[in-house]
Amino acid sequence: MATNKRGYRRKIPEAFEDITWRLENAEAHFQKHGIPFELAKQLDWSDILKRKDVEHRDSPERFNALVRLPARTSFGQDFVFFVVYAKVNRLLHVISIRQANAQEREQFRRRSEAP
Repeated sequence: MATNKRGYRRKIPEAFEDITWRLENAEAHFQKHGIPFELAKQLDWSDILKRKDVEHRDSPERFNALVRLPARTSFGQDFVFFVVYAKVNRLLHVISIRQANAQEREQFRRRSEAP
């Protein structure tokens, strides 16, 4: 897999059996970002931009991912989200989720157009 200058690896499917999160963490992040963690179950995890979260080197290992919601807006653009997660015992554990910023959306778009 190719890695770009921001450390994201492209076209990485993420396999897991279920998605989990801590309720109090989900509530705090909803207050901050307005995005429910339940949305993670609707995202397209088969084709993501993913990198290790080097700011948090504790266990379990964390990852940052740009993940697409497979619904189109009226402008024909995908919604892209920035998700911080850990994988534990074949479970994807959401730590944070927010809308991707403009730079992240552009990075995801460029990746989608790459061969």
